[in-house]
Amino acid sequence: MKFLVQIILLTLCWLPGVQGATQHIDSNKWQFSLSAGQGLLTTPLAGRADLKGNLLPTVSYYGERFYLENSYVGYSLLEQENWYIDLVGSLNEDGMFFELDGTNKFGWWDALGFHRTSFIGDQPGLEVQPSRGSFGTFPANDEPIASNSYQDIKRNLSYMGGISLNWLTNFFDIRLSALKDVSGVHHGQEHHLTIRKNYQFEQWSWQFRAGLTYKDQKLNNYYYNLRPEEVNQMQPQFKLSGTWHYFYGITLSYQLTPEWALLAYWQRNVLDDALLQSRLLARDSYYGRFVGVRYSF
Repeated sequence: MKFLVQIILLTLCWLPGVQGATQHIDSNKWQFSLSAGQGLLTTPLAGRADLKGNLLPTVSYYGERFYLENSYVGYSLLEQENWYIDLVGSLNEDGMFFELDGTNKFGWWDALGFHRTSFIGDQPGLEVQPSRGSFGTFPANDEPIASNSYQDIKRNLSYMGGISLNWLTNFFDIRLSALKDVSGVHHGQEHHLTIRKNYQFEQWSWQFRAGLTYKDQKLNNYYYNLRPEEVNQMQPQFKLSGTWHYFYGITLSYQLTPEWALLAYWQRNVLDDALLQSRLLARDSYYGRFVGVRYSF
């Protein structure tokens, strides 16, 4: 059962953008594609392995108002020529890092793909300076837990739902999203600002993107703070606050035929320094990359 759960999650987890900068969208039609190549998704968690693999299936459906892009779902509330408002839902990526540890021997699969119109997707802490060392900052007077116990710490996946405002301009496209945990896992919130620019010339298409993500203290403390039983029955001596993260990336594709395309994808995500108080984190950033070929059918 664990293997089946991991396989399902792997089809949902890969960072958006591997589909390519642009792709034709038909209404009321299911679309499938399979990408093969070399890919890597690093993890910021301590004591966990990076995810590697070479197969990336993608499934999507676009109706009059409802659309599905693997784990990302949406429903159009209001649509104008240069902007639209949607109800949206997607898996929270923080929980995926915990669920997907140790799956390298199975490979991984993509499923978020691009989003419609080329959108591919006050409690203070201790008075300590965040560290960019291998295991973050240890709170004073607290015992280090054994390094091999990092792999044993579990957190549940959560599903975020909310509203997104999308504004299409001549210079770039903007998406603002306000999401809340609708699965009852941590009851936290996260908000996204994403800016993307698409270009196309003959068979070439590429996309540049950058953005900010805000995650509140409920979400951060659920995923990245330690429980009393995880530190030898000692209460953690700090509380994580809300944090800001940012990302930037690029996707490039070349359409060989209507079915076949070459593609390359890279994206880096940088964590807020305040989050590095957590001993569960070993890196201040993580990235995903993929180079390969895609077949659409």
